[in-house]
Amino acid sequence: MMRILTLTLKFLILIAFIKCKEENVINPALLIGNWQVDSIYTYQNGFDFMRRGGTNWGSYQYHNSGKISEHKMENKREFLFEVIAPDSLVYKSPDQKPLATFKIMKLNDKVLVLKKNLQPLIKGPNQQSYEVRFFSKN
Repeated sequence: MMRILTLTLKFLILIAFIKCKEENVINPALLIGNWQVDSIYTYQNGFDFMRRGGTNWGSYQYHNSGKISEHKMENKREFLFEVIAPDSLVYKSPDQKPLATFKIMKLNDKVLVLKKNLQPLIKGPNQQSYEVRFFSKN
């Protein structure tokens, strides 16, 4: 009886582990559509700051063609994007030069969370500086 319980518990743990792994799989097709920046979290060597709901923040439209249209106030800018790994996104200029690299922290049909490493403010070892952008799908 104890052996059956142990095997059942191990099986349930295995199923839970597989389910968690499946939830972390990024489906790049979910990027396609309109995304609005909701908030931005910035971290600089232990100091952090969260900005929420800026009225002049950009919205981004990801197209099937690999193009992004960024709209900020009256300005519109277009560039390219590419998912280069299961969790990495690169923005490129029209001549294919990398502009920015992001780690896709979360992506589903309603939420997109991108993390971008920033240049440290102070030179030296052990510097940590990044920005996390939170988007909602329109």
